Amino acid sequence: MQHTDKQQQQQQQQQQRRQTDSSSSSSSSSKGNGQTAAAAAQAAKETDRKRDRQKQQQQRQTNSCCSIRKNSEQQQQQQQQNKQTQTDKKTNKQQQQQQQQQQQQQQQQQQQQQQQQQQQQQQQQQQQQQQQQQQQQKLTTSSS
Repeated sequence: MQHTDKQQQQQQQQQQRRQTDSSSSSSSSSKGNGQTAAAAAQAAKETDRKRDRQKQQQQRQTNSCCSIRKNSEQQQQQQQQNKQTQTDKKTNKQQQQQQQQQQQQQQQQQQQQQQQQQQQQQQQQQQQQQQQQQQQQKLTTSSS
């Protein structure tokens, strides 16, 4: 954008120089008669008008160039925000999956603990049965 602006400014400056040269040559050629001052003033007015038009055109081109750049920057920002949103969603899904896995692991651990408790209870029952058998044996021996 800056490069094209410089080219446009150089072209406009060259045009302004050419117009100034032509107006000065026309004023010098019209010397000798009474119309010199009027012709010079008219040429100066024309030059000023052309210069104003060129400035306005240059300003419009600069504005359009800047608006195009702003639009492209906004689009880039929007794309970055979209990418960030997608990344956030993926991260959230991964976190949720990890939480679910942790919950499943906890449930498995609880089940294992329950199984261990059941085994302990079975062992206690076996011990009680053994004690009962021993008592019965004692009773049998004492009665005999």
